[in-house]
Amino acid sequence: MSVKLKQVGALSVGDVDVASVSFDKFLDSSELVASVDDVVDLGSVLVIDNKVVSTAQLTILQHPIAIGRAIQFRVDASSAVAGTTYTLKITITTDATPSRTKNYEYDIKVAD
Repeated sequence: MSVKLKQVGALSVGDVDVASVSFDKFLDSSELVASVDDVVDLGSVLVIDNKVVSTAQLTILQHPIAIGRAIQFRVDASSAVAGTTYTLKITITTDATPSRTKNYEYDIKVAD
């Protein structure tokens, strides 16, 4: 079972954009995301690529997120349907000892 993230992305039909997702609240204080194992649209409509762990501090929802505590990926919404919410499954591995592999669900809402 995946943890449903409260953070929701927003795109318009035809957008190709970068999504940034924070895991700050789900990691131990010294733990970082070591790898992005997979990001997949469960509806097979959005094209996801360029999945990376953050290499710089990011601001997500007006909160500073330290290096390694968020991920980024490119989303192509060329085939998206306006007014639809797409659910992505995100799998990450952390640098904890032993390492942890965690599954999350992240929604992207496509504007009308």
